Amino acid sequence: DASKVTVTATNVASAGSTTISEVTQLATSTVVIGEEINNLKSSKDTLNELNVIETKLIINGKSIEGITVNDTIDSIISEVNNSDAGVIMYLDSFSGKMSLTSKKPGAESITVEGEIAEKLGFTVNMESKLGKNAILTINGVKTERSSNTFTENGITYSIKQTFTDTVTTTVKNDTDAVYDNIKSFIDNYNEL
Repeated sequence: DASKVTVTATNVASAGSTTISEVTQLATSTVVIGEEINNLKSSKDTLNELNVIETKLIINGKSIEGITVNDTIDSIISEVNNSDAGVIMYLDSFSGKMSLTSKKPGAESITVEGEIAEKLGFTVNMESKLGKNAILTINGVKTERSSNTFTENGITYSIKQTFTDTVTTTVKNDTDAVYDNIKSFIDNYNEL
């Protein structure tokens, strides 16, 4: 049932069947939501306009380099999203709040520090929603995965939704495809 699970096998996958059942939880990413940014008019505002003097920003232990007081909120978002901090920064213009979402799902926390973190709303009062691991049963073994897409024994599984019934996947050699490839090669060779 491809609405529940999709499967892709590589050439190292062993032939056989796998059952996936009791997917009680999908993996989600951690989200941190800051407080409303004071004096913010638009994402075009510069740090200078927000009365920010210091420009140090560290997310998940990674220093975001190159930020100056002349940077806009848009340019800071771009710097963070293109950094190796592992998060996506977002500004909701309606509420005036910024958020950080982990690029990878799973139960990993997000840390924000530095002089401008507080000015961007990331204070001790920020809201934090820790991500969750996917919980499922594979071949009778209850297990967890930090992502909804994972590879086991040369097979990549993508879990699409929670369900309680059993989905069976089968890997077998596609002899028809091998035959068709050889026949096509011979036909093309003979044409040549």
